[in-house]
Amino acid sequence: YSSAASDVYKRQLRTLHEDATQQLWLGSSAGLLRFDHEKQKLIPLMLSLPNDHTASQLAISDISTDNKNNLWLATLAHGLVKVSHYTMEAQFNLAQSALLSSHKHSDVRSVFIDNRNVIWAGTYHGDLLAINQQGKVLHQYAQPEGERRDVIWSITQDRFGRMWVGDGGGINRLSQDGPWLVRYAYNESDNSSPGNYAVRTIFEDDVGDLWLGFFPSGVDRLDKQASAFQNFRHHSQDDNSLTDGGVLSVTEDDQGNLWIGTGFGLSHFNRSSQNITRFFHDANNSNTLSGNTSLSLAIDTQYHLSVSYTHLTLPTNREV
Repeated sequence: YSSAASDVYKRQLRTLHEDATQQLWLGSSAGLLRFDHEKQKLIPLMLSLPNDHTASQLAISDISTDNKNNLWLATLAHGLVKVSHYTMEAQFNLAQSALLSSHKHSDVRSVFIDNRNVIWAGTYHGDLLAINQQGKVLHQYAQPEGERRDVIWSITQDRFGRMWVGDGGGINRLSQDGPWLVRYAYNESDNSSPGNYAVRTIFEDDVGDLWLGFFPSGVDRLDKQASAFQNFRHHSQDDNSLTDGGVLSVTEDDQGNLWIGTGFGLSHFNRSSQNITRFFHDANNSNTLSGNTSLSLAIDTQYHLSVSYTHLTLPTNREV
């Protein structure tokens, strides 16, 4: 699908998010869009930006929604942005004082809202903030002493209330109120360690397993009891492997199987058979993916899988 409103909205789609009303939102390198299910097209949301900037200059890297269905956007130049569900008015650069009012710290790469409605924001330079609805900073976390400061790519919360933070150096577990608890980092001599350093995405499935997408070393399933990582990689000579090693997104369908978006193609992982099915773009076949870089995935209640700007239907009785 593409937007007819303006060519700028055909730029790179970086994230997908479905809110509590089943509305699908898309964050792009050139603004915010929503998917109109009835008309089957993308509608750009024209936000009024500060300092005479235009909506096409709002580069969005992540989206989340709070308990009032307000949108929270992680942006590359305007910090953390809140968009009212009722008025669609936007507040820019929230918690900017905690981000040191520095331009480089306005680059927010990840946002997540936990079960207490606290907003978590991660920046390009490794800052992690916990913020309330009014934009007041509740906690500001520094990465562990001696660790390099790196991009915080992903944030999630597991069913036990623990926060998981993926950055360019590993995966971190922390409490909602406390400091870093455990840091897992790649160790070449330890096969049970994470598959690599840069954790681009974190996903908790229906049975409580965490799946970590790395760039460029595949995807890991984390056994939280044993603190061990099972890695699935791309192997050029093995069709039963991921389409590519750079994993950018992971989601789960109604049968408990995983869809894994990569830098080159889409993989379907059947949990029971351990088989992987690959999907690629073919310029000569309109029934294939519209592109190979799957930046973000989302599955709605009708079992439609949205892949970046591609839309596929997954019936409930699908056999793979």
